Amino acid sequence: MESFAMEVGRLCPLLEYVRLSAFEDIPAETWQQHFPRLKTLEFRGRPENYAAIEAAARACVCADEVSLVECDDELAAFVDMLLRTPLRGRLRKLDLGFDLPVSNEVILQCARFEGLRFLRLPPECAIDVEFCRSLAQLRPTLTGLDLGTECRADDECLRILCESLSLEHLTFSSIPCPAAIDIILQSSSAQTLRGIGIYYMDEIFTPANLLRLVRGCPLLSEFEGDSGELLSPIEHGKTVKAINKLLKGRGGKKNQYRPFVDFGPSQWGRPDTLGGQAGEFLQANEESEDDSESESGED
Repeated sequence: MESFAMEVGRLCPLLEYVRLSAFEDIPAETWQQHFPRLKTLEFRGRPENYAAIEAAARACVCADEVSLVECDDELAAFVDMLLRTPLRGRLRKLDLGFDLPVSNEVILQCARFEGLRFLRLPPECAIDVEFCRSLAQLRPTLTGLDLGTECRADDECLRILCESLSLEHLTFSSIPCPAAIDIILQSSSAQTLRGIGIYYMDEIFTPANLLRLVRGCPLLSEFEGDSGELLSPIEHGKTVKAINKLLKGRGGKKNQYRPFVDFGPSQWGRPDTLGGQAGEFLQANEESEDDSESESGED
């Protein structure tokens, strides 16, 4: 396997992404060092070959992202080892979100990566107020935070994070934060937020509330999300259209917020299109609509 990776790396020295699907059972650290242009280092299960991992961290000089997938309870020692490599100052993005049980102590240990800007927490992370304060104090330069799926953060946790950090990207899913919108809008992060991801929080992030959030965050231009509820273009179309126009006017992609069911032929695989009635509704007269109309929405 290693000889194969060496030969591929020799023939294709500029590869930035490599997945060897035929060798998925073989630890990635045994071959990653042969691809010095890799952007992301991925470690699975129980990474034990610390010498190979350190070699990859030193050889892959462009790698500034690390993903930990299904790692076990030896994670604290593993993170400590990574902190002894050049990744300590180079790592900018750390993804702990792949079905990975991680203690709060280990997450705070990860905050010792000096260049860390984006952190994705593991699923069902039981963070509390003390954890949020500690994270903000240890790594105040964080600009991106993904709270993971079903994080147990409450309103006070979110308030501390949004006020203590200058967040540019924030993602959360099914968190118990009924005051989330007001917390974000009243925090310093409202002036820095550029992208937001919201999943399965339909009762809080209605179209009207989402429009209020977009209006109150002047740099916000990126939206991702999903919900368990499909809305009516007749009832919510004007507000949805206003949201998308604001996002697009700030440099975002067209029709990012799409809460309507599609009718008619499938649009799968067609870029930047919406299917059927919903797509026609959102795109009708888009170019001719004036700015005052784009700022209007539900009361």
